[in-house]
Amino acid sequence: METKKQKISADYITLDRISIQQVKEMHNLFIQYYHNADFSTFIDDLSEKDGLILIRESKSKRIVGFSTLKTLRFTLKGEEVKGIFSGDTILERKYWGTNKPMICFVKLLLK
Repeated sequence: METKKQKISADYITLDRISIQQVKEMHNLFIQYYHNADFSTFIDDLSEKDGLILIRESKSKRIVGFSTLKTLRFTLKGEEVKGIFSGDTILERKYWGTNKPMICFVKLLLK
């Protein structure tokens, strides 16, 4: 359960709107939970995505999580369709159980 002190926001951000400082923050968070994730590999993987759900503490704007996303376009039974692939997803442990990232993802799907 979120307390006022722990409020977070989740927003979809296209890759072209992410700063190198934010990428460094995301990598620092990522390596806390995953081993053998050097910065170069992280950048290579991120560059293949279209955007991400960026999760931040509301007050400080500190990045506490993210989920990378890629839009896939293909033909199915003669119809052009879109799918969304969710790649790397990480969230600081103290925020596990929050529904903010899922709400943001559902809003994105509905668009």
